[in-house]
Amino acid sequence: KYIINSMKVIFTKHAEIEIQRRRIEKRVVIKTLKNPQQKFNEDDKWVYQSKYIDILLKKEMLLRVFALEDLKGLKIITAYKTSKTSKYWKVKK
Repeated sequence: KYIINSMKVIFTKHAEIEIQRRRIEKRVVIKTLKNPQQKFNEDDKWVYQSKYIDILLKKEMLLRVFALEDLKGLKIITAYKTSKTSKYWKVKK
């Protein structure tokens, strides 16, 4: 069980499967949720994202975690990692 900013974190079955299939460490997902480098709303979902060094690929990746926030807590829908940081990184204007 995880609690972030007094919200219970719930991983959907889909998120659990995809995180494992994509070989993403759960500790990196939790770290991104606790302290995202960027957080914004996209299509009624919250996107938490942070750059990190992937130990399997031995290079910098961008982790994107998609979640819904409500009174029950933070429901993780899915997560994926990408090397295309510039495509998804939100530059402040």
